[in-house]
Amino acid sequence: VRFLWIWLVLLPFALVNKFEEFGVGTWWEDKPQPVLVFAMLFIGFIFSSIEDIAVQIEEPFGVLPLKLHQRWLVKDAEQMKAMNDFVDGVVREEREIEVREEQQVEPQGEEGTVNGGNRTTKSLRKRLGI
Repeated sequence: VRFLWIWLVLLPFALVNKFEEFGVGTWWEDKPQPVLVFAMLFIGFIFSSIEDIAVQIEEPFGVLPLKLHQRWLVKDAEQMKAMNDFVDGVVREEREIEVREEQQVEPQGEEGTVNGGNRTTKSLRKRLGI
């Protein structure tokens, strides 16, 4: 970056001789000629833009909003863990109920489920409000 700014500062001194004869033979020969100023603004803008793009390519993670993504991922992981703990608790409760019911020897319904329904799925749906 420093080299670019030094180069841009010294460039007008190198171009002044080239642009000195720019208006000779035209209608604005006797008027002030801002061509060098416009040329320097254009060249400076182009080279500064290229430098900015190069910095972003060199260090892309310095300009990305990674803190936002990190917070989102942590929140999502916490929600998944909470849901997993909830489901594990429901399954554990249902297994305990099934063990107690088996010990009491209740009659079984269709396909070996207690009273003909999948108690774990029904209980989970009931708790989730589905």
